[in-house]
Amino acid sequence: MVQRAALEAACAGDAELRRQVEQMLDAHPKLGDFLKGPVAEHLLAAPEKSGDDEDGDLDFLEPATRPESLGRLGHFEVLEVLGKGGFGIVYRALDDSLQRLVAIKVLAPQLATTSPARKRFLREARAAAQVRHENVVQVYAVEEKPLPYLAMEFVPGETLQQRLDRVGPLEVPEILRIGRQFARGLAAAHAMDLIHRDIKPANVLIETSPQVHIKITDFGLARAANDASLSCSGAVVGTPMYMSPEQARGESFDHRADLFSLGSVLYVMATGRPPFRASNTPAVLRRVVEDQPRPIREVIPEVPEWLCSIVAKLQEKDPAARFQTALEVADLLADCEAKLKAQQEVPNILPAPAVQAGPNELTAPTREQGMFGRRKRMVAAAILLPILALVMTEIAGVTHLFQVRQLMPDSIQPLGEPKPPLQIAQYQTPPNVLTVQAQALDVTQAQGLQAAFARRLGVPVESTNKTGMKLILIPPQGEESPTAYYLGKYEVTQGEWEQVMADNPSNFGPENPLVAGMGTSELPVEQVSWSDSVEFCNKLSEREGLSAYYELKVTRRRGTTIEEAEVKILGGSSYHLPTDSQWINASRAGTKTKYHFSTSDEALLEYAWIHESRTHAVGTKKPNAFGLYDMQGNVWEWCDDESPVDPSDLEQASRRVFRGGSWDGYPGYCEASYISIRMPSDRIHAIGLRVARAQ
Repeated sequence: MVQRAALEAACAGDAELRRQVEQMLDAHPKLGDFLKGPVAEHLLAAPEKSGDDEDGDLDFLEPATRPESLGRLGHFEVLEVLGKGGFGIVYRALDDSLQRLVAIKVLAPQLATTSPARKRFLREARAAAQVRHENVVQVYAVEEKPLPYLAMEFVPGETLQQRLDRVGPLEVPEILRIGRQFARGLAAAHAMDLIHRDIKPANVLIETSPQVHIKITDFGLARAANDASLSCSGAVVGTPMYMSPEQARGESFDHRADLFSLGSVLYVMATGRPPFRASNTPAVLRRVVEDQPRPIREVIPEVPEWLCSIVAKLQEKDPAARFQTALEVADLLADCEAKLKAQQEVPNILPAPAVQAGPNELTAPTREQGMFGRRKRMVAAAILLPILALVMTEIAGVTHLFQVRQLMPDSIQPLGEPKPPLQIAQYQTPPNVLTVQAQALDVTQAQGLQAAFARRLGVPVESTNKTGMKLILIPPQGEESPTAYYLGKYEVTQGEWEQVMADNPSNFGPENPLVAGMGTSELPVEQVSWSDSVEFCNKLSEREGLSAYYELKVTRRRGTTIEEAEVKILGGSSYHLPTDSQWINASRAGTKTKYHFSTSDEALLEYAWIHESRTHAVGTKKPNAFGLYDMQGNVWEWCDDESPVDPSDLEQASRRVFRGGSWDGYPGYCEASYISIRMPSDRIHAIGLRVARAQ
């Protein structure tokens, strides 16, 4: 009654004005639905056009310049209305400047007159525009006039929800392929400190193409990870059936909420049904918070146990018990996919903890235990393990499993708690690289070989350049490394990177609370891409008076970081990333064992920083026989080589190799035979570099 009286007084009998105000009042609560409504759904749900409505939709457009066009919006020729509602309109349009089809979302004219609506639309559109990745729908432009609108990539195809509705549960290879790409797209958003907050099958577009290729769309609910709104309790955001428990409770949350939702999407792909279903929204939210979903193998028995365990870990109620990064999930799914494709056994890397059942105990947790069962077992294990360790101290190789590690604060852990580490696709190094020596050398022989070549070439074993970087002479070792070369004694440090590049992109930089008060200049630089590292090598060469080793053509840059580039190797005696063979030979230092010193995982801790919560200053562990530090652990190191896979596999062929393991890793990642790959634009704070130069 109060609202009606206020409207009558404000509109003063103007019926048309009152109609518009009522329409705005009705649409305002739905404003958030506009950006999160998938383009593909708008396309399929396009209403039948009526003359009056259509004319109203086009009032703000400029006159068309093409016969088939409805009008112009900036340099976009609007071709048709795909969908509309009280909160906005979606068009298919042609970008005249680049001659490509785009989808345009325009804020409804009646809402565009209100400042809060405009600000919210533009804020959320610009948040979506920050993410650039092959598995994320790209936003090309965000404009304010004549009405606020965004132009985005037009993706022909269907949503994942539509595919599930059409075909039901998916086969395991397709689940892995979609899940891997989904996780990579999320990783790109999280790297920009953005949380999607509404991960669900309807927000995944599957392109029409011979191979399954997906794109995440609609970051309309996205917020920066440090946005104050994320710490406001009581606000429930997202889609109930797929949201995380912390979202359902209206609590603060971080990027791990998206990982829970990803687990729910994998669940529905495997079973054809959402994990949390109920008759109404409050009941769904209660199930998300309190219940465990029905086991996947009860619904579809053919789903492998290893896939079920991955989904279960993603759907842990406690964010700390989940995988900690989307990159970790992407690499794990890629590894499973590669093994499945090669018809190899896929191990269950996350087996359920064994529970010893007594005569009156159940062998499986009851539904009442729900979210608390696994946590109780963890508490019991935490109490019992120290006691067992004291009783069994004579058993070698056990006590190192119980090392206590400091957890990283949520606000600074894109890679998160370092257990488990990144799961990365493994390829076997060709035998001729691993067995270049007729006989393995011991430390004295390796150093003698090194000194002999230094004398023969008339150069020092160790030299220091103008930047202060120390380089070690590595002798030739077989066909794969036929000439001597210099390699950085240490990984490139933050201080060295800042000297050359005038910035410090590292996660573990001076502003990170985890290293507050430390001299971070001696920590290895990380969170640099392969392309960034190539530019560093060129600038270092220029600084040292040498010609560039690479021809680098940057096609897209964001601030000081390279988004896309074309790279051609020119060669020469200047600075470059070591080739894969150079890195292996330098790391092995003439040995044939798993590590350069032996096969002992326990002894590895004397040479490598692993099982840690952060990086450490370079050169603080033991060196190998050639005098190189941190060849294992601390940070992974980029190599020059492209991925050693079938070049016809375009998705893999452009990736670059990195080696050596990292601070958050396992011993196996430090083996010389372990090779890992990523896109040249990827940046994570577990990958850095070491430079090489011809002698």
